[in-house]
Amino acid sequence: MADGLFEAAFQWAKDRGLNRIIGPKGFTVFDGLGLLVKGYRHRPAFGLPNNLLFYASVIEACGFEPHGELVSGYLGRETPFPEEIHQLSKRIQARRGLRVINFHSRRELRSIVPALKDLYNASLGGTSGNFPLTYEEAKALANQMLWFSDPHLIKIVMKCSEAVGFLFAYLDISAAIQRTGGRLLSFGWLHWRLELSRTIWININGAGMVDGNRGLGGTA
Repeated sequence: MADGLFEAAFQWAKDRGLNRIIGPKGFTVFDGLGLLVKGYRHRPAFGLPNNLLFYASVIEACGFEPHGELVSGYLGRETPFPEEIHQLSKRIQARRGLRVINFHSRRELRSIVPALKDLYNASLGGTSGNFPLTYEEAKALANQMLWFSDPHLIKIVMKCSEAVGFLFAYLDISAAIQRTGGRLLSFGWLHWRLELSRTIWININGAGMVDGNRGLGGTA
């Protein structure tokens, strides 16, 4: 069956003058990219794919080859974080005129959705395989994330009065999503809210610096 599906896709592409198919890939960077091939003992982080183990071998049997690897890492609360990083961060902030903006409410987050869209799109400069978000896409994503976002985990890096970097992190509510099958109604939203108060995981799902401000220590 997989052979037939891919052959139909290959023919569709050929009929339109296309000669390369890349995937699996969602319509936006938040929809997931590639296949999960290792690490099944953990729940996947927000925005990462979760597929059956045999998918990779089936797709490769149809003629696809690996293009690269996307990896996730786990950092325990007890893992020592070098004090030198904190010292370096303070020096770079003073030298480059950088500061980190913190948020305290979902209302504050919603008010900066247009700015986050522009910041995210600007951070794509010099990268390949990504497409800018439209305002409608950014608004739809924001509406989803505001359901379970903790404003204190969203960080924006400013250089003087210009936003030049960001870090998106979220409390992991995937256990509740599994229990409810992804449904908010009728009481799915209650499971989601309860999971926010008892989860022991945080997902860091996105970080970037605007092109022209990379390599200057802003990520510290």
